[in-house]
Amino acid sequence: MDKVLILGSNGFLGRAFSEYVKGNHRSYELIGVDHTPNPTCEFKYYCADLRQPSVLKEVILSAEPEYLVNFCGLTKGNDLENLIFLNAEIPKNIMELLKTTTFPLKNALFLGSAAEYGLNLDLPLDEESVLKPISEYGLSKSLQTEYFKYYLARYDLNICLARPFNIIGPRLPNHLSIASFLRQITSSQNGATIKTGNLDSKRDFLDLKDVIEALWLVLNKAPTKGIYNICKGSSVSMKLILDYMIEKSGKTLKISEEASIKRTNDIPDSFGSYEKIAKNLGWRPKISLQSSLDVLFETQIPRDF
Repeated sequence: MDKVLILGSNGFLGRAFSEYVKGNHRSYELIGVDHTPNPTCEFKYYCADLRQPSVLKEVILSAEPEYLVNFCGLTKGNDLENLIFLNAEIPKNIMELLKTTTFPLKNALFLGSAAEYGLNLDLPLDEESVLKPISEYGLSKSLQTEYFKYYLARYDLNICLARPFNIIGPRLPNHLSIASFLRQITSSQNGATIKTGNLDSKRDFLDLKDVIEALWLVLNKAPTKGIYNICKGSSVSMKLILDYMIEKSGKTLKISEEASIKRTNDIPDSFGSYEKIAKNLGWRPKISLQSSLDVLFETQIPRDF
């Protein structure tokens, strides 16, 4: 039975990925690791501080997994040093360890982000597009990519990097725009005002289930090492999304774009190309944006609000 070591298994993507594998691929043994206890976990789980290189090494060497997925990281913060450590240095430490290991690792998967492309407006964005990050988060992920390219070229490791674009799904982190919209809509009375940033910006949104399926295929089936975009291949404005969410709520609400919320260097439009993953793995997004938002209303409100 092949073992899948999931680092950061308690997070938004880590939990969804664990649930997917457990429910759909029972022939694999899951091993979860995170820095917080998880008493309800239904597979082997370790509470460990992976920021410590010695702990990270001990976890990986003791597990000897056939597959490794790194979901450790931070998606928000103004502390650039901390973002770089969590999003780039931990992956580098993993890759540095993998170059000397002797157990039969079939693949290790690292998570990039559409934020790496930043102000590159040569759309659609593919895996070879120039990275122009303008956020601390995007910069930290682009540094991970440079480490990834180096270790792949220098040591020919069995590693892949997936770049999901903007995800919608249950347990969506509260600091993301759509989660903020949902929180304000569900807590507001008729006639209230929703406060937002720039609603003209357009993004490439896709469903969490589509993302998780793509991640599993890249980890388990990718015929070539390297980078894979995971995206819808088209963009939609934040205004269109908010309008649909308000309509679905059945409330009459006003919208106010607040200067204090708007980003100083907002990206006007961003969407990717999924041609590579479609060609190599036969993956294409299946779930509509409307369906994703409908599920978010059904699943996130009772738990988080």
